[in-house]
Amino acid sequence: MPDLPTVNPFRDLYDAAIRYGAIRLTCCRCRHQTIVSAVALWYYYHKKGWADRFREVQRRSICMVCWYERGERVRMPDMEFGDWEPTDTRFPMPSEFEWKAERRRRR
Repeated sequence: MPDLPTVNPFRDLYDAAIRYGAIRLTCCRCRHQTIVSAVALWYYYHKKGWADRFREVQRRSICMVCWYERGERVRMPDMEFGDWEPTDTRFPMPSEFEWKAERRRRR
């Protein structure tokens, strides 16, 4: 069956945070993987005022292993979504009030 258009398309970090628990980012060069909480990553982009579309997230994300070991800024274009346990906890979670306010705003 072909993919039909939906009322709520999957296009940004907020959509990933609502539907999945985590985002797996994989480096295209060294294949290093990091798993980040989708809610925490959305909140980080929201606080910075950055666009949270998937293209923008891929453009801003870099592989920390390549950066520390080789001094290269390698972008992480591979993104997968699932309910994994986050391995990267440097991004703070939003308060319950802020998260619920965003959910109410986007209804």
